[in-house]
Amino acid sequence: MLEKVVDIGNCSGEDMDKFAAFGLHAQAGGNVGASLVAECLYNLECRVVNRTLAGEYNFFVLEGVAAWSNPSPEDSRSFHAVGDGTFIIDGETVNLRHKMTKWQDCI
Repeated sequence: MLEKVVDIGNCSGEDMDKFAAFGLHAQAGGNVGASLVAECLYNLECRVVNRTLAGEYNFFVLEGVAAWSNPSPEDSRSFHAVGDGTFIIDGETVNLRHKMTKWQDCI
């Protein structure tokens, strides 16, 4: 799932249906209009509460309004982005910088 997440981040939802393109299934959330991803271990529903830095820094402030967990995940390991194309999966570092095509100039 980790490589799929990186690939999803390298393309725009304006150009494609990411759920269809990556074989994911949408589930309705309860609080905001965005869909939950059924294959994810956890989903967070967030509301944008501040956009003032979006133009200059591409930075949004979000408020978490609900959290969901998958009762029967295919894989129960969690991963976290370090921010430089590397990720931590249950303590193991995975380097996917080579897949970060959209941000190659920044690495």
